Amino acid sequence: MSAPTTHPGAPGAAGPSGPFGGAAGPGGSSGGPGTPGGRAAIRWIVLVAAALAVLVTAVFTLRGFVHDVRLKADSTRADLPANLTGLVIDVPNAQVDVQTKPAAEAGATGTVVLSYQGVGTQVPTLEVVQNGTVATLEVSGGPGDDWTWMFDRETELVVTVPEGTAKNVDLDVRVQTGTADIEGEFRDVTINAASGAVDADVVTRALTVDAETGYVHVEGRARTATVSTRTGAISVDTLDVAEKITLSSDRGFIEAELGDGALPAQGIEVTSDAGAVDLEVPRIADVANTGVRGYTVDATSDNGAVNVEIERLQIGTEEPHVPIVASSDSGAITVGYAR
Repeated sequence: MSAPTTHPGAPGAAGPSGPFGGAAGPGGSSGGPGTPGGRAAIRWIVLVAAALAVLVTAVFTLRGFVHDVRLKADSTRADLPANLTGLVIDVPNAQVDVQTKPAAEAGATGTVVLSYQGVGTQVPTLEVVQNGTVATLEVSGGPGDDWTWMFDRETELVVTVPEGTAKNVDLDVRVQTGTADIEGEFRDVTINAASGAVDADVVTRALTVDAETGYVHVEGRARTATVSTRTGAISVDTLDVAEKITLSSDRGFIEAELGDGALPAQGIEVTSDAGAVDLEVPRIADVANTGVRGYTVDATSDNGAVNVEIERLQIGTEEPHVPIVASSDSGAITVGYAR
């Protein structure tokens, strides 16, 4: 005797498989979104999402409350010593702004202002240490190691030097984390930054900038200029260099435009281990009072295109010239005229 046939839709018949792995339809098992089990899963998902939203809102509300309640603002002002020939600025974490102004605005010897705003338990302190004609500005203390590290802090050091004094001062700026913004005429300028941005618009005898990680921008005038980064881009904007300029980056592009106020007769060297090089030089005819007849170019890239768009003399020529050496391990090289 054959088994009875069960027709679809009859009591006890299995419905088609549902999208969640269970049977769907009147005779199927639970598990779909419309079943009790599916509805329970959806409710859990909604509850977890709502809990996360409440938690995030609470954290930001607490952050704002603590910021408003514990916010501290502090400002310290000091005068620079007289007859300076050297100024060292050593700060661990701050925005450093060095500028020159007429004595009527800068004060007789110059001023230093340290400003702090934040919720840390410690407020940074300023100390002016004088050793002969060299002054060192030291910033110490600052944010503590408590849980308030997650809140906003801002430390700014503004140094104003009289223009007449600054011309005879060797400036040495050291920043661990932060920014260095230098503007004015100094005898020599040296900037070291572990992490942060450097912006220098200076007139100086020797400009030296070294940054571990960060962006460097320089412009102005110098006899010699040496700019280097480990990781970070270098931008040179219409910088007049009279003797030699050296630009190097381990990991970062280099974009340099030299001004027509001078020619670096001892040479131009641009090197990037991993990054493109874009160098623009002035036309010889645009530079006044120069006996230079042209450029020689030695440009090489291990893995990138090389494009030289300027007139050049033969390497080894005995005519007065500016030697250009540009190289990259991995990146394109372009040498052209400044526009």
